Amino acid sequence: MNFRLQTQPPASQRGASLIFALCALVVLTLGGVALVRTVDTGTLALGNLGFKRDTISASSVAAEKAIDWLLANSKFLNQDIGAQGYYASATLNLAPTLDAVPAGSAAILVDWKADSCGGWANCVTPGQSITIDGSTTASYVITRLCPSVGPVSQCAQSLRAPAGTSTGKGALSQYIGEPERLSAPLGAGTAYYRIVVRAEGTRGSVAFTETIVNL
Repeated sequence: MNFRLQTQPPASQRGASLIFALCALVVLTLGGVALVRTVDTGTLALGNLGFKRDTISASSVAAEKAIDWLLANSKFLNQDIGAQGYYASATLNLAPTLDAVPAGSAAILVDWKADSCGGWANCVTPGQSITIDGSTTASYVITRLCPSVGPVSQCAQSLRAPAGTSTGKGALSQYIGEPERLSAPLGAGTAYYRIVVRAEGTRGSVAFTETIVNL
């Protein structure tokens, strides 16, 4: 007896499984790239915060040196000492955080980069640059909160309120031209000084701080 084996032709393959596999591979690849970028971004942000913290710490050191300078030169503070970054008037238009301003502006820039403020006419010189921890540099400019150079009789002073009253928030200083708000004579030779510090650290990180002191 003869048996004949009957076979069917193989089914045609359309490649659908290969397409799904490729799509899954692409999705996994994109997910991996996104994860790496997220980790890199987080690391970069943490590093930038660290650099910013270092420059702010350096600003604090520079502010302390500025105060030391004020104490050492207390007899000469009625006049500008521009070569050392000191100005005996308030300089109300001072814009210490700007590198450039529109033409016609009355802003006064600080020559932090030693480039004559890019040719800007209203330019003041900061004090000598200070190197801190070998990697961060800082410099400061000091302005006395007075309307003009000379004696401190018209300078900003502490607000003195009558006994039993309190001052509102933000009422920190005033000019002596408002005697009705004073309950006691001002101490001779005292004034407020504004110290603006610019510190530059690693990877171009820059921090500005402002300190008000009374001497």
